[in-house]
Amino acid sequence: MAIAVLLLVSLNVVSASATEILVPQQYSSIGEAIENAGSGDRILVSKGTYRENIVITMPLVLEAKDGPQDTVLEPLDPSKPVIKIVDTEKVGIKGFTIKGSRAAGLHLLRTKRSELVGSFIEENYHGVLIEYSSYNMISDNTITRNTDGISLYYSSNNMVLGNTVNKNNDKGIVLLSSHRNVIRNNSFDGNYWNGITLLSSHNNIITNNSAVQNSYAIVVTESAGNLIRDNYTMRRLYFILPVVLVYLGIIFYQIERKIFALYYSDKVKRIWKFRD
Repeated sequence: MAIAVLLLVSLNVVSASATEILVPQQYSSIGEAIENAGSGDRILVSKGTYRENIVITMPLVLEAKDGPQDTVLEPLDPSKPVIKIVDTEKVGIKGFTIKGSRAAGLHLLRTKRSELVGSFIEENYHGVLIEYSSYNMISDNTITRNTDGISLYYSSNNMVLGNTVNKNNDKGIVLLSSHRNVIRNNSFDGNYWNGITLLSSHNNIITNNSAVQNSYAIVVTESAGNLIRDNYTMRRLYFILPVVLVYLGIIFYQIERKIFALYYSDKVKRIWKFRD
């Protein structure tokens, strides 16, 4: 709870001199708007498809006016993240579709107290990649058809809340050497490999998540002190189905044997009765 309060307070601090900047009405590209923005400004982006590699190095809010269905960010260079936030804090990203990067849809590097909310993140290598970053919040996003949905590397005290992280090509969420994070009320369903993966990660809170129809629901390796409870888990059906079929086969075989034995026994009795 202390983490949540700290995040919300920091993200809602607005400078008295903050300016609202409109794209494309005032600047034709998001990158140009950022270059002309001041600390704490709000950049409002109208609907359309914007092909840019966006780099943010100061506090600001980048928000889609018309929501993720109508406001799409794609990389000009697919080998780089669509959005990279580096060496800063108090950045908000809200309401975009972010897609098509072989690196990451959103990359937070050495970033604090920033937020991604209400966005669609799809068809990237990492949907969201958080490295060496702390006190950030990823909430209420749909993250799908990436290689990995959310990756936290060497990052602590972040919150991942209420996201739908389904049908990614490898893992739903993976924590590597990341500690004291809160992963709560998310859906990690239908990912090809693991729903939730912890590698050398300690003292995290993993509660009230769904992790069904993955190859493995929750995988914990060389990790200690994690609170993992009240999660709904089930392995992918094709792992369960062969076992069910084997048991059904055994049951039907036993039933068939009993029916045959009863029939044969009755027939023998009738033969002996006829002979008598």
